[in-house]
Amino acid sequence: MKTKNQILSIIKKSLALVLIVTFGFTSIIGCETLDDNINDENNTTTKAQLTVIVPSAQIVDCNGVQVLKFASMQDLHSQHLQLYTQYTNGDNDEQVLINFESSLGFLPFNSLRKKDNLIDDLLLPDDPNFSPFIYTTDPIFESFLNYNGEIIIGNYVYIVDDGCVWYKAEYSCDAADALMKLRLLMLDPINPNTNQEIYDIKKNYSVEQINACDNPIFDFESISENGGRPVKDIDVQAKGAGCGHQAFIEQEVISYSLVDNLARYRLTANYISIANNPDNIFDTFTFLDNADRVTIVQSSPLGFPTSGFNYSSSTGTYEGHWVEIEIDIANLNTFQIELASVIAFGEGIGCADLDTLTLDLTCPISISKKPISADTYEFSVTGITDPTDYNLLNNGVTWNFGDGQTQSNTGLSVVHTYAVPCDPKEYLVTASRENFPCGPNSLSINSNSPATVGDPCKFDRGSARYSKRVDGKRVRIKAKHKKNLAGTTKIKFVLRYRKDNVTKEISSNGFIHQVTGNTCSSTSIASKIPVETKTSKKALRVKFKESGVKYKWDAIDPYFVSFNLSNGWSHQLNYSKPCQ
Repeated sequence: MKTKNQILSIIKKSLALVLIVTFGFTSIIGCETLDDNINDENNTTTKAQLTVIVPSAQIVDCNGVQVLKFASMQDLHSQHLQLYTQYTNGDNDEQVLINFESSLGFLPFNSLRKKDNLIDDLLLPDDPNFSPFIYTTDPIFESFLNYNGEIIIGNYVYIVDDGCVWYKAEYSCDAADALMKLRLLMLDPINPNTNQEIYDIKKNYSVEQINACDNPIFDFESISENGGRPVKDIDVQAKGAGCGHQAFIEQEVISYSLVDNLARYRLTANYISIANNPDNIFDTFTFLDNADRVTIVQSSPLGFPTSGFNYSSSTGTYEGHWVEIEIDIANLNTFQIELASVIAFGEGIGCADLDTLTLDLTCPISISKKPISADTYEFSVTGITDPTDYNLLNNGVTWNFGDGQTQSNTGLSVVHTYAVPCDPKEYLVTASRENFPCGPNSLSINSNSPATVGDPCKFDRGSARYSKRVDGKRVRIKAKHKKNLAGTTKIKFVLRYRKDNVTKEISSNGFIHQVTGNTCSSTSIASKIPVETKTSKKALRVKFKESGVKYKWDAIDPYFVSFNLSNGWSHQLNYSKPCQ
């Protein structure tokens, strides 16, 4: 039986060979004829009529696979703006992109856009599971990505996803191969061997995770829409990715000794998540400072072995759902831990969230939080092994939950339910008692990280796609709902069908929910996004945004998007996520 590495190599080489042969044939008969067969005097501008934009990127050959390399992020932004301006001024004229790819070298670049059209024209084997919308809904970026969804920017190679999660590594051809393998591994069902392979790739190539949704420099289309200027970060959502996955660090003090200068903690990744199976969640604990003081005592069965713990003198990482660590606390006052949690990378809906915890090493007592549901938490005072010594159980603790509510005369644990705002809010929790033995003062201790509460059924982000071959050509459709860092919601619908004399139509029905303070008001999506049609081989793209206005969609009653063709084909998309 072939190994994953052998299968991966065969796939890469076969696809590269098919593309090389295809493109070689193209160079004989003329690029425009084979390149998507889109040249049509009524629908597409000819190459001679367009000013060909001089590419600032170059093609790099990595083990037989082409990857486009930009000198810098600014270089990519500038090139994107040039192509975006010409593309949109030409009513989504794909010839702009064909010209760009053809001008990159002797043979046209093996782009994601190219692969999609070759499959559409049956010049590559039909693959019902492939869609460029897994990687991006930005048509310009489709021409920048190779057929594996990879790109080189500056000194880094990236592999992308149309969701929120990207990965990058310092550029080398081996790293590019490793990132491609990482995508395939993360699409597999989780097992210890796969887990170890993922960890090895991340460790060996110093792979970094990027939350592309919350970093404005990666929203290339919005930057070009804004004249080449990144959208400024003016309204960062403090907690929660807005796509249905929220991660929290739950901590427990196991032991604490000033004599031995050792403190032992158990750290557990906890979630309010759209993921029903925790084995499909990838958790990474990062020790942000003094990681050389850490010894891993034990860890989750699906985590990585202690011998595989990767740390330097300043930072270290551990991948797994829980880990028990021992810290050398001599001359240390605090210790910071970050949890990065990822689901669904490689599926076009990748989602990530972060939580940060600061341990007070001068005092073993702290408040741990455990989410029970989207509005309910269990808070516990951890680190007191014999509560009767401090007369805590008899006289109780007074809790302040940060929402104006308090509860007195409780034990060391309490459950609290918050009123649910439409948009997530953070609450700092305090436990007070006269005779805590240590802490900021003898009266109270504060939670090391806030509790976050929001409507579990209303989301900032959603994505759905579908493809089907109809009358010899593939229909590719996608609906996407997202929020940028300026707090503005962007809604995008795309219908791609490269066939003559067919009218495309996109309409929507249902409700979107505008955020105002702690509440949401419902409005008909049809009143905001009218029906649009196009009779052309060109894609029909519908975009909507109102500057500074945030709209959510509701998982209980989601809006629907209808995609229709005049030949009788139709399909509806809606976003679907479980909510509590």
